[in-house]
Amino acid sequence: MKLKKNITKTAYHLFVVLFGLLMIYPVLWMISGSFKDNGEILRGSLGLIPESLKLTNYSTGWSGFGGITFATFFKNSIVTTVIIQFYWKWDDYMGPLLYLSKPQSYTVSLAIKMFADASSTTDYGAMFAMSTLSLIPVFLIFLFFNRYLVEGIGTSGLKG
Repeated sequence: MKLKKNITKTAYHLFVVLFGLLMIYPVLWMISGSFKDNGEILRGSLGLIPESLKLTNYSTGWSGFGGITFATFFKNSIVTTVIIQFYWKWDDYMGPLLYLSKPQSYTVSLAIKMFADASSTTDYGAMFAMSTLSLIPVFLIFLFFNRYLVEGIGTSGLKG
């Protein structure tokens, strides 16, 4: 009975690890693609190691950020609200597309879209580099304010 339980537990953990690797592979491929040139990306190579590192993609991608500023954060449920609003606005595409007319004030999603041009060539490496760079603030905010998120969400239904 114990052997069967150990085999089941091992199979479960193996499945979770393999599923996790399957889910994270597109992010790893995007990060890897941020160091590749367009020819290497368009050849359809699914490998994660680029033939040659192209760091100019990051300078080109960074130029698409324009004037992004970050809000001042407070404590507890206010922080949770601000963080969730930040995530929501960071990923918003349609609202800024309708209301913004100057490329300097474009949000990250619009700036990334600017790299995909239907009338000319698309710089996929720079687009992947910019996508990778756009994930950094989201990860940092999650890492630094995780405690406030959990506390704010955990106490949101309680009356003081």
